[in-house]
Amino acid sequence: MTDELVTRGEDGILRLDGDLDAHSAPELDRAVESALADRPADTDRLVLDVGAVHFVDSSGLRSLVAARQGGERTVVLRSPNRGFRRILEITGLDSEFVVEE
Repeated sequence: MTDELVTRGEDGILRLDGDLDAHSAPELDRAVESALADRPADTDRLVLDVGAVHFVDSSGLRSLVAARQGGERTVVLRSPNRGFRRILEITGLDSEFVVEE
């Protein structure tokens, strides 16, 4: 895992790297809050590049669900690996997010 889980790309995409777990989930929560504060109020789409995420636990899933704000926001999960996709399928969360290759 890197020193920071989340970095913000030039295009506003949040890139996650490492493990999304109880230790790092609060960092994602803060990054999402910051990214949303910097966006126009009418923007209802948040893109998370999860291609470099190696592990996700229930705390990480909670942060992802919280980013949706009760379904009012579209959260795009870009480039999830096979294990990440499987976790989404097992928990039934695969239908709650837009998943992009």
